[in-house]
Amino acid sequence: MPRTGRNACEEPDAGGTSRAVTSSHPVRGAAASAASAAFEAVARARHRKPLHPRGLVVPARVVRHGLTEPVGVAWLDEPGSDDGVARISRSAGFPGGWPDVWGLALRVDSSASPSGVADLMLATSFAGRAARHALALRRGLRAPLTCVLPYRTLTGRLVMIGIPERSPELPSHRNALSAHLAGHRRTLTLAAAIGESDWRPFGTVTLGGEVLGTGDGREHGNDAEADVSFEPVLNPLPGLLLPEPLASIRSRAYAGARAGRDADPATVHRLPAPH
Repeated sequence: MPRTGRNACEEPDAGGTSRAVTSSHPVRGAAASAASAAFEAVARARHRKPLHPRGLVVPARVVRHGLTEPVGVAWLDEPGSDDGVARISRSAGFPGGWPDVWGLALRVDSSASPSGVADLMLATSFAGRAARHALALRRGLRAPLTCVLPYRTLTGRLVMIGIPERSPELPSHRNALSAHLAGHRRTLTLAAAIGESDWRPFGTVTLGGEVLGTGDGREHGNDAEADVSFEPVLNPLPGLLLPEPLASIRSRAYAGARAGRDADPATVHRLPAPH
């Protein structure tokens, strides 16, 4: 059964859609409100997600062997495994074959997270120290991918997470991508970089198998059960936080996007299961 729930860091708005708590800092609050309004307007105009409007949701499994030099975050330091889903999507939603920023969003079952799930969002980028915070246009999904903006540990250390090793490009057109992932599993190496240091592998993520839906947010048929609203601020990786002020702004923007497309509040914590 899909997992649903509510995090103490969110509150329902008048329409029943999960909305991030507003910031008490005036400038940060104003920026967050502006981002929320903009994302809500685009979502209403598009009748779907304002960014990454078209994609595919497939099963995913993360296997962690741990870092050889611990950084004080159990999810990175210690062995373990996490089952969940991945959504592969194009940021702007351009037609298949056009260059776009591709996203790989992961949601895994996590008893160590307050909401019961943890989200990791990666985008096509570069592996080098100077460029790992930049986005890259590609015709299909292939690594390198990074989280672009760093996480902060509970002790204040900045951590980047990504898939730095170059991988073969996946098909660009959705039908071809669906057929490929249904018949082939793709395993990619996950790595972490502390500050501006080199990447250090800590595990793998395997994608593929039965396609669960598009995750586009258009409520029809089985696709309604695969509608997932990824939210790394409300569903953080254990021991890692997104730094302020971008965390508040980002969370409010996601809340606006959910409101604009009248998303079911359950999509914030939903973990789709195979049919």
